[in-house]
Amino acid sequence: MLRAAALGIVALLATSDGDETVRPRNANNLGAKLRALGAPVAVKNYGPLDHEEVVMALSVPFRSKGPVLADAVAFLKAKLGD
Repeated sequence: MLRAAALGIVALLATSDGDETVRPRNANNLGAKLRALGAPVAVKNYGPLDHEEVVMALSVPFRSKGPVLADAVAFLKAKLGD
């Protein structure tokens, strides 16, 4: 069986307690399975935001909803280098 790390899989899974489209347990379960395969994974929960708000927080007008973009940039820099 291939290890996820050997495939270069790096994952930041963004979820939120308010997400009824993709429940947080799904992100947590996927994160656990990827970690078990050796992948560097972070699961970030953005509290009460819903599914759309997590995505919207990536855009300039809605960045105040949550630090989704900043967290993604920090994660990628930490895992892949500057």
